[in-house]
This record gives sequence, C-alpha cells and structure tokens, in this order.
Amino acid sequence: MLAFATALCWIGSELLVSSLITIGETSGIPESVLGVLVSAPGTSLPEFGSSLVATLAEHKPDVGVGCVVGSNVYNLCGILGIATLVTVMKTKTPIEVSRYPVIDAVVSAGVIAMLIAMTIDGMITKWDGVLFFVIYCIYAYALIKHGKTHGEENKEAERKERYEQHTKDAGVSVVMSLDSRSKFKVVTKLVVGIGLFAISVRLLVKATIKLSIILGYPSALLGYTILAIATSLPETFTTISAAVKGHGDLAVTNILGSNNFNILMGIGIPSLFGGVATTLADRRLTVILLTATLAALPFIYRRRIGILFSLTMFAFYSLFIYYTVALITH
Repeated sequence: MLAFATALCWIGSELLVSSLITIGETSGIPESVLGVLVSAPGTSLPEFGSSLVATLAEHKPDVGVGCVVGSNVYNLCGILGIATLVTVMKTKTPIEVSRYPVIDAVVSAGVIAMLIAMTIDGMITKWDGVLFFVIYCIYAYALIKHGKTHGEENKEAERKERYEQHTKDAGVSVVMSLDSRSKFKVVTKLVVGIGLFAISVRLLVKATIKLSIILGYPSALLGYTILAIATSLPETFTTISAAVKGHGDLAVTNILGSNNFNILMGIGIPSLFGGVATTLADRRLTVILLTATLAALPFIYRRRIGILFSLTMFAFYSLFIYYTVALITH
C-alpha cells in the first residue's frame, strides 16, 4: 500500500506542476503567487486534514500540532534541502529565485513567532484561531492583488521573450495561451493532481498509523515524525519536480506557502472549535523551526540556493529529530 500511495503522489505532483506552469506561462501570473495560493494549499490538504481529524475527531491535539510543526520542519529542512541537492547534482547549477520568496520567508518567520507566543500559556484559544484566519485572508488577498498587477504589466513582455527564444531554438513558435489550449484540460490536470494527493496521503496516513501502533510509538512522537513526513510527500514530489525543471520560485514558495497555510489554517481552524492544547515540547520544537527559517533567509535573499543551504537545513533537521525524541520519550 505504501508503494501504491507513493506512486499516486508522484503522478499527482507531475500533473499539478505541469498545470501550474501552463497557467503561469499563459496568464502572466508569477510563479511565486501560484506556489503560495494554489500549489501550497493543495499539497497541504493532508496536513490540514490530519490536524483537523486528530484534534476534533480523535481528541489528540498533540498529534495535530505535532503533525503541523513536524511537517513544516521537514518541508523546509528536508524537502527544500533535498530538492536543492538534487537540482545541483542534476543541472550543475543552484536554484535561482526572484525577490518574492524573500517576502514569503519573512511572513513565515513572523507566523512561527506568533505560534510560539501563543503556546506559552499551554492553549491556542479560539481567538488565536480567528487571528490566524484573518492573517491568512489578508496574506492571500495581498498575493492575489500582486498577481493581477504583475500579470497585466508583464504578460506581453514574457510572451514576446518566449516567442523569440522558441523561434531562435526551434525555428517555429510554440508559444501558447489559454485561448489556444483547452482550459478544461488544464483545470482537469490541476484538480486530478490535487485529488490524487488526497487519496494517496490518506492511504499513507492509515499505513503509518498502523505501523506506529505495532511499534508502540507515543502519539506525539508519531505526529512530529512519521505522520509529518507521510503527509508532506505531496510537497516533496512537487518541490523537487519544480526545482529540477528550473522553476525556483514555484519550488521555494510552495514550501513557504505550505508552512504558512499549515500554521494559519491547519492550527487556526481546529482552534476555533474550543481551542487547542499545547505542551512545552511543542513550544521548544517550534523554536527550532523558527531558527531554521531565519537561517534560510540569507540564502533566499541572495536568490541562489546551493549545496551550503542543503547542508545547513540537513543539520537543523537532525537537531530537530534528536530533540523530538529526547523531549517526548523522557
């Protein structure tokens, strides 16, 4: 079942990335906006669902919070680190990004700092959830507004550049727009890609939970490690696929957008239904997430993410796993 679910994840990622690239190329919407508003929420549905079910249905908020924090650390340190390493090894060049992922990284650091502050008293209240929800709405609105403005200003210039490049390389124009390509086909690929994610991760989560019961893992440790990694498989495949194809903004903002969505919605929405209890381990492990995010900022600011970034993120993830086991099992 694990192998089948992984295959579905891979197919879903290919469909999702392909559709997002098509939408970006034909509409002029920046990859950074697509990554945060479309790809990130789509690939974060497993974390959102897991947190919601664990908190409300299973009455295990430690699993829900652990899944979100663990997924975010794995997204940034594990996935982006692996994607960078694979890209450098395959293309011999680092991942290049624009200035927009820097903004998302700053927002991510701010959101994590807010989460740490909310866990001090051991409870994320429903009003904290309202605040998280409002922040995400403002964040999404700002990105949508930016996307529309950027799209109108750069649409013709980008199409002209692609036309000239394709004409030079192939002797013919292969520039397409949504008018000449079936909108239905693009939307179908997008929906099917996200749908495959939902199905595959559900299978993965079930298999992971059964394995954890057999091994006798504590529920919180399960949330921070196995469940976190299992629900992050969509981001893994999508980010690596986008990075290798040369779409750095889409790869990086998919991770940062997913992390923001996980906290603001994955913790914010469940807390609206009576609040979410937190532990000292939650706060301490979230501090590691904040430190890793701040450490990633200089690399993203320089707009070139290479091997040193990967090694730094791998070190943070090793530290996170060590402290997770130490804090929860002792």
